[in-house]
Amino acid sequence: MKFTETPLAGAFVIESAAAVDERGSFVRTWCAETLAAHGLNASIALCAVSRNTRRGTLRGMHWQTPPFAEAKTVCCLRGAVHDVIVD
Repeated sequence: MKFTETPLAGAFVIESAAAVDERGSFVRTWCAETLAAHGLNASIALCAVSRNTRRGTLRGMHWQTPPFAEAKTVCCLRGAVHDVIVD
């Protein structure tokens, strides 16, 4: 997993590198030890999948402060995503 820091402290672009061989590929998408090494709480409390059928679909913004703040990952499997972080 490659972590690239963003201008917003504590926010990263995380890229997963695929190990490829004749069978196909294998990608590590979650590693508690690696996430914790970057200061992220890696305990999983919730996992959800969103599928949008129309281009341009807008999903909600969520305000979270301690003790309800959560580390979040966003992954786009197909198409594109425009993810916004507000500090």
